[in-house]
Amino acid sequence: MIYDAQYTPYEYSNFKKDWGHSTWREGVNIAEATGVRQLILFHHDPDHNDVFVDSIAEEARRFFPNVMAAWEGLDIDLTLGQHHKPQEQIERRLGHRQRMKIPLRVRGMRPDGKPFEEETTLENLSVRGAYFLLDNDPDPSEPLHVEIRVTADAAGKPSQIIESRVIRNQDVTVDEKSKRGIGVAFS
Repeated sequence: MIYDAQYTPYEYSNFKKDWGHSTWREGVNIAEATGVRQLILFHHDPDHNDVFVDSIAEEARRFFPNVMAAWEGLDIDLTLGQHHKPQEQIERRLGHRQRMKIPLRVRGMRPDGKPFEEETTLENLSVRGAYFLLDNDPDPSEPLHVEIRVTADAAGKPSQIIESRVIRNQDVTVDEKSKRGIGVAFS
């Protein structure tokens, strides 16, 4: 069972009761009542970093042993009845993403096999990934080449191109225009 656990019970009862989200405790109650085998908590509050989310999962495990907190890029193979965690916790984002406006050039492939190149702006950045808006819908199985548009250094070296993989692709509306909200993890 995958369950929206955006808030802790304390946050929910004191500040967020009518905000349209739930708690890990309610997820545990439903999992126990329905006899599910595994509970995956998702839709974490953006103000909670990974260390905090991990502490929520640990607390939930006291009541329902087979529980985990989802993370960006999580793959679950239902046919094998298992999930795959990252090799190292350090690979996960431990802090908040930093908002910034930096010009980008993104090259990739659309699902129809046609290549695209697009100028856009970096919206936010972490040590392991970035988020930006595109007009194009990139093929998730193909790498994206993200070029941070900075001036060449004194030796005349061009901007660095970072190969990335798409981990989030969602419809967003900005200024009444339809865009793709793209989250990438750096390879």
